[in-house]
Amino acid sequence: MWNRWMRSLKYQYLKLMRSSGGPSVVARSFALGLFIEFITLPTLGLAFFLLFPVTRLSKGLFSVSFIGFLFGKVILPIFLTLNYKVGAILIKTKQAAVTIQANTDWFSWASFKQKGISFLTGSASVGLIVAFVSYWIVYWGFVSYQKKRAQRKNMSLA
Repeated sequence: MWNRWMRSLKYQYLKLMRSSGGPSVVARSFALGLFIEFITLPTLGLAFFLLFPVTRLSKGLFSVSFIGFLFGKVILPIFLTLNYKVGAILIKTKQAAVTIQANTDWFSWASFKQKGISFLTGSASVGLIVAFVSYWIVYWGFVSYQKKRAQRKNMSLA
C-alpha cells in the first residue's frame, strides 16, 4: 500500500513537472491557496469552501492550492496584528488595542461588526500582497529548478 501511494505521488510530481505552462499554473495555484487562507480566519473558516471552486475556475491545481493553504496556516500568525491595523487604516476606524479584554463592549454586536470588517479588509489586502509575492517566489523557484535539471540532463548526455 505504501509503495502504491509513493508511486502515485511520484507520478503526480512528474505530471506537474512536465506540464505545459507548469511554472505559472503552479505559482498561481499556490498563491491562490495562500490568499484564501488569509481570508479564512475573519470568515470563521468558511473561506475554505471557496478553495476548490476558485481553483477550478482559475484552471489551477487543487493539490498545489491546498499546499499553499496549509503553508498559509504556518505563516498567518505573523500577520494577525498587521491585518487588523491595515484594515483599521483602510476602513478609517479608530485603532483599539488588539488585546482581548473581558468587557461587554468588546463582545457587543456593533464592536464585532466594526472589528470584523476591518480585520477582513486588512486580511484581504495583506493576503493579496503576500500572495503576489509568493507567486513570484514560487515561479522563480520552479523555473530555476527546471533550468538546473535541464543542465544536469545535458551534462549527463555529453
